Amino acid sequence: MNDKPIQVLVLGMMEFWIEHWRARPEVTVVGLVDVYGQVEEVGVPGKQVADFRKLNIPFYTDVAEALELLEPDIVTLVTPPTGKTDVKLIELIVNKGHDVYLEKFRPADPNDGKRLLELSKQTGRQIAIGEPYRYDKHVEEVKRLIDNGVLGTVEQVVWRCHRPTIAAAWMSAYNHVMLEDLSYHHFGVLHYMLGLERVRQVTASSRLPTWTPIASPSVVSLLAEWDDGLHLNYYSSWVAHGKLTSWLGNFRIEGSLGMVELSEQGLMFTSADGQEKQLEPAEVAYELRLGVVDEYVLAFEEKRKSRHDITVFFPVIRLIYASLESSEQGTTVTLQ
Repeated sequence: MNDKPIQVLVLGMMEFWIEHWRARPEVTVVGLVDVYGQVEEVGVPGKQVADFRKLNIPFYTDVAEALELLEPDIVTLVTPPTGKTDVKLIELIVNKGHDVYLEKFRPADPNDGKRLLELSKQTGRQIAIGEPYRYDKHVEEVKRLIDNGVLGTVEQVVWRCHRPTIAAAWMSAYNHVMLEDLSYHHFGVLHYMLGLERVRQVTASSRLPTWTPIASPSVVSLLAEWDDGLHLNYYSSWVAHGKLTSWLGNFRIEGSLGMVELSEQGLMFTSADGQEKQLEPAEVAYELRLGVVDEYVLAFEEKRKSRHDITVFFPVIRLIYASLESSEQGTTVTLQ
């Protein structure tokens, strides 16, 4: 590893993201830019300008100026729930010769994903999109089982997520908040474990229950088929009553040799002959968002594209918007 600290410019003022980068001993956060005007909004929770200045990190008001003065090794963008991923800002950054590492993708338009993919291809710059739940220890264990052939040929996946109603104004700014925000994470995990690039058909319904206080559909029912016969049955609700799940949800993945299930009781493997085994996943070195930061740091140190590069992540975006098309048209959509 190079003795010189990795110079990181953070765009966006989400404290957790800044602190995740500052926690890395090989990293120095050399600048902050409040691209979403967060610290100037009245009533916004969290630290305000004076508090951020206590971090002793230089503030900049202009991204182009910060890029020129600092010449950072890494540029990372974190978008608050109240904001949307700024495609024009990303275009400015890559056109100035920098890669961009996103904490999360929050599209303002259904075509934003395609725009970023084309922008990456045209400029040769990396645009990486974080997915923290792939760094959950249970997900890592299931991925290991699948890759090692313990389940045999995987043919069936059932996924359920039940979260309570949240009366948050930012949720209404989405066209379909469940599909574009929380299902985004579930699809990201499915892509990591099973490869969404092979999904060929989806039938979906995105609904707005009468009892929800938000104005964006928050219940999704979905059936998807892979080109090799794998079938997904997915249901997720952000207005659930009664028994709830974690944010990741519960799932069971069935193959020719057995089944693995994640539930409130933990992770269980059941063989084809009915033998059950409680699994104890090993701890991961960096979990959730810390795992995303770790991957970005390693990608830079190893001079390679991140595993979160948009060319890798795009099948997740493709499935989200194919599902929206299916729901809005009331038809089954075949993915190209």
